[in-house]
Amino acid sequence: EELGLLGSTHYVQNLLSNDPAALAQIAANLNFDMEGSTNGFQGVYHGESSTNPLIARGCATLQHEFEQFFNSSNIPFLLSPFTGRSDYGPFLAANISAGGLDAGADEVITT
Repeated sequence: EELGLLGSTHYVQNLLSNDPAALAQIAANLNFDMEGSTNGFQGVYHGESSTNPLIARGCATLQHEFEQFFNSSNIPFLLSPFTGRSDYGPFLAANISAGGLDAGADEVITT
């Protein structure tokens, strides 16, 4: 894992400065964080908790799509905090909807 959100921050800032039209064409950011973790935990980012009215609907829609998949496949999952602390953060800051999955990398969940 990188130190900070260097790659995603650079990507978004570069487009914002040099090609805002390309940035505007990004419909959503899908973030799959620490999916190789051995925690045995499947998290879906809690997009419904987005407080930005410009992108809240898109974030919630992405959450619901993942929930529907896991529910229809009988795969247990939990909602993960949607705080902007991962690579989707710079996209949220640029008013681009985001969502995705994580494996609970901040703490050991299984042993």
